[in-house]
Amino acid sequence: MNQEEVLERTDKWVEALFEGDASGHDYWHMKRVVRLAKEIAYKEGGDIFICQMAAYLHDVMDEKLHDDIVFMKKKIITFLEE
Repeated sequence: MNQEEVLERTDKWVEALFEGDASGHDYWHMKRVVRLAKEIAYKEGGDIFICQMAAYLHDVMDEKLHDDIVFMKKKIITFLEE
């Protein structure tokens, strides 16, 4: 699987995970953060793929959004291993 496929799959996973979120940390928030991370990485010479992945996943383990952070960590690990 190439990086574009990983990003596409991550996009879909995050969309499903945050579907219906009313906290302001919904899928569209993730898309805005990804866009900004990509712009910053490009300007600063960062790894664009890593920055996009970090942006997509940055709220998955946020304790303000999820009660069971250990479970969410396992979900991320399982997703990334697949």
